[in-house]
Amino acid sequence: MVSAFAVLGLLHAGAVDLSQPFEESALYNANQAYLSLKSGARRGVRGFAILKNGKLAAEWYRRDISAETLTTGWSVTKSVSSILIGMLVGEGGVATTDSLEQIFPNSTNWSSVTDADQKKAITLHDALAMTSGLDDSDSDPFASQNSLVEVLNFGAFKPEAEGEFRYLSEVHLLAYVIYFAAGLQTNIAYAQAGLLPKLGISTFTWFADAYDTSMISAEGLGGSAYGLSLRLLDFAKFGQLALQGGQNKAEEQLVSADWMARSTSNQQPYSWASANSIVEGTTTEQYMGYGYQWWTFRHT
Repeated sequence: MVSAFAVLGLLHAGAVDLSQPFEESALYNANQAYLSLKSGARRGVRGFAILKNGKLAAEWYRRDISAETLTTGWSVTKSVSSILIGMLVGEGGVATTDSLEQIFPNSTNWSSVTDADQKKAITLHDALAMTSGLDDSDSDPFASQNSLVEVLNFGAFKPEAEGEFRYLSEVHLLAYVIYFAAGLQTNIAYAQAGLLPKLGISTFTWFADAYDTSMISAEGLGGSAYGLSLRLLDFAKFGQLALQGGQNKAEEQLVSADWMARSTSNQQPYSWASANSIVEGTTTEQYMGYGYQWWTFRHT
């Protein structure tokens, strides 16, 4: 679900050129999936799209929404941030074993950061997999994150959480990882230089705060936890990119296949099943996990 937009992708047959619009399938909007989803769409659903074999099988929008409407992707922004970091890893700009102390400059005002020693030691792997010991569940979602120090202070370090999965819904930490790993390019500028044009995306907004679009960091960063708004079918480009193993078209690797595999594979070191069930008689553990800023689901 993307801001009440639904995007479903089925396994592809060969890489399609993602810089181009999706081709419509032979049974576009004339299949049971379209009819079922359309009839079941609730008021909060803005639209949906289904891709099969890299082609658009179904597409629907609420009456007040069109294919050109930009909608906030909320935490899908996390997955886009992961792709940007994967590109930087491929370029040698950063490694998942690097600590925040290594990634951020010597001029970082660590003396103003709570639990600075513990936060310095957090690796990029743990920041991506959300096993860093950071916890933002008690943080004010409207608190300022307009500087690196404010971002580092947004989530509390909890020793008992280190190595455990703790979902960080709000922290824009990875925006600063991208900024420094990309040689002081903002995540927006870095995305515009390669990722977005390769996916044929030119229309978007990207704010540091999805609640207050006037809130921009001192460096002009977009949020890495949320804040990116796109058209529905542009969000679908990222799902198709993952299905294509990081290829934006045949024989052109935008981000490595290894990175996409790691990002979309469960990175949790142990069982973390909740008491809730997705399917009657089964635990969530059997069906979902978390990779590098991607939720992972086991097909059944």
